[in-house]
Amino acid sequence: MKYNKLKDYEAWKQLNKEFTSKDFSKLEYLFGIITTLEINPDFLIIFSQLFYPNLILRDQMVFLESNFKEDYFNRLVAEDYEPQKIEYWLNLILVSSFFPDDTAYDDHAEFLCELLKKFILQKLESQFKSLKFKIISGYDEDDGYYITFHQ
Repeated sequence: MKYNKLKDYEAWKQLNKEFTSKDFSKLEYLFGIITTLEINPDFLIIFSQLFYPNLILRDQMVFLESNFKEDYFNRLVAEDYEPQKIEYWLNLILVSSFFPDDTAYDDHAEFLCELLKKFILQKLESQFKSLKFKIISGYDEDDGYYITFHQ
């Protein structure tokens, strides 16, 4: 998947072109941002786990380990939610929350949703070969772009 609306990256390339004749790559952009903003290496590892998440199996249901909350799970079970709905709510990622509260980044959020769908589905299919999953992404007026999955 290719995304061509990287305004900050393009502006960064132009700004840096004034200081050197080199055409900067996306990896150099990442390095520059990480260095300039002093982004902690833990952030990079945790962010990468969005694309290849740790999954857990609980009562024949599959969950993103990073989203699983025991008390929320127990409450949904006690309220007789169907397993599909429990998986749906516990696997929900509000992708728009990663971006400024500005519609200028809607394309970015939508692209990230599609990318996450692809990678999470691959992980689910490789780890739980005998199960079938439905991955849902969309837009909600209150929460913006989201992605979730269930069996």
